[in-house]
Amino acid sequence: MTGPSKADLLLDALVDHWRNQLTGDALTAFIEREIDTALHTVGQLTLDQVVTPEQVTATALKYASQWTIEGSIPELVGEIAARLYETTSHDAVPLRNVFDQNQIQEFTGSLIALPAFRRLIYESPLTREWAVELICQAAGSTVLASRIKAEQVPGLGSVLSAAELLMNRFAPDTRLQAEIRIRELAELVVTYFQNRGGRPMDDTALADAAVDLWAEHADTPMSEIGQMVTPDDVEDFLVLAFEFFFRFRQTEYFRSVVSEGVQYFFEKYGTWTLADLLEDIGVGPDDMAEEARRYAPPIIDLLVHNGQFDAIVRRLHAGFFESDRVQQILA
Repeated sequence: MTGPSKADLLLDALVDHWRNQLTGDALTAFIEREIDTALHTVGQLTLDQVVTPEQVTATALKYASQWTIEGSIPELVGEIAARLYETTSHDAVPLRNVFDQNQIQEFTGSLIALPAFRRLIYESPLTREWAVELICQAAGSTVLASRIKAEQVPGLGSVLSAAELLMNRFAPDTRLQAEIRIRELAELVVTYFQNRGGRPMDDTALADAAVDLWAEHADTPMSEIGQMVTPDDVEDFLVLAFEFFFRFRQTEYFRSVVSEGVQYFFEKYGTWTLADLLEDIGVGPDDMAEEARRYAPPIIDLLVHNGQFDAIVRRLHAGFFESDRVQQILA
């Protein structure tokens, strides 16, 4: 009875070698060594030597514009959102532990300083309609708390007083005419504030209003704040978001934006080495080693214990040891 061939014995030795290299303390040294070697290699290759803008654009458009998103993906997103909603609905953590006053002040100040904020908020027709509706509702409101809050908005108190005076001059059967006049007055006032050189509210007033709103709810549990949105609201929002994206990604505009973005990326980084590119986006050797040490050991241990590790090594190298050239060398 003949024993294992030399090729079989060498293959067994190779399997043992890789098992020893990729388990225990040896794996840490292997990871660090291979990362250093890989970074040295990609440090000699530039982005445009490895891949072209056309290749990246084609891949980006395939998955962003052409890839069919099966129903299980939106369903999964919805289920995750529902789980998060359910988790936060029992959360007793107060708002102040999530956002403190300094964060609110800094965010509000940065937001107000944005030129786009004035264009998209202060000067927006949507904002004008919303402000007019707020004035009309507050003017006719019989709820004292709502009226008091509305009058705290700079400039709104005088408008409400004038609207109330106008309302009182009309008999009950002509209140519709009063409401029309109030809306006209509100439109004139809001338009004036939007068109004047200054802003309808100065920066300090708006920032103070944001801090006051935060202070009013600082001790409110996140669960109570979350109740302002129902699970059905979350689901409806996700449906709208998916429907919008499905349609938007089919437009020529979307494809041109993706292509232009890829083109600019190559204009900026095309001549950079891959090592410099990784460093510039904040991925260094320590980060790579940390993640490799996090994921590799448990995965390799699992493969070793269930026998798949040996099978993988044998599948990759069995053909080599069985080749005629190796057989001739070992003969």
